[in-house]
Amino acid sequence: MAGKPSLEDLKAGIEGAISTGRAVFLVCACRVDYEGRARSSLGPGERMVIIKEDGTVIVHQKSGRNPVNWMPPRTKTELSMADGELCLTCRKHREGEWMKVRISQASSLQTFYLEDFERLELYGTEKDFVKELIDDPSLIEKGFRMNKNERLMVAGRIDISGVDADGTPVAVEVKRSRATPHDVVQLKRYVDVLRKRSDGPVRGILVAPSSSSKARRLLVEYGLELKRVHPLKLERKRSQSDLSRFVEG
Repeated sequence: MAGKPSLEDLKAGIEGAISTGRAVFLVCACRVDYEGRARSSLGPGERMVIIKEDGTVIVHQKSGRNPVNWMPPRTKTELSMADGELCLTCRKHREGEWMKVRISQASSLQTFYLEDFERLELYGTEKDFVKELIDDPSLIEKGFRMNKNERLMVAGRIDISGVDADGTPVAVEVKRSRATPHDVVQLKRYVDVLRKRSDGPVRGILVAPSSSSKARRLLVEYGLELKRVHPLKLERKRSQSDLSRFVEG
């Protein structure tokens, strides 16, 4: 829509886009009220408002990556004129959640048919990190061999278990981001369970790109170890693992 649209033209343009499944991108002066997951009120200011084909509504301020307000998919948006403003009332009826965007002026309205049928393939998750370590156990330490079957323990699901070069049982907790004291405590639980089942010592290794100072102090206190490995810096290996990397679990 060329130039600054009137509120009446804006209403007609947005209603037409919603009814035909087009995405809406709007730059406008507005205020926003919300009630549902919490309650919020945002005074007047220039914002970007996006309405997606699936009903999602997003309000962005001029900075920051996260929206200041939003409504999830399958939101129903209705438009009305009141007190010289265009009001977008966005509701999730079953949940009793609503957001109102009151627009006093718009500088730009664009609508689009978007063709996008691909799904995001995300690499670098914790699961991917564990797979990298399984593909190359030497990343944990030289001589480490994993159990063939992942251990399920009373304390939870251990990420990786195996033995070191000397045959000592090892529990490995894997974190793709900075390790916290909670992660250390979880590893200690795994080690404690393994110690009850073992006749000798058991080691615990926390694999993470970094750790907090409190987490490092707890590692020392509990007699556990930290191995710094950054998941996104690992080169993906194409060769298959051979069975010599494993021991019976």
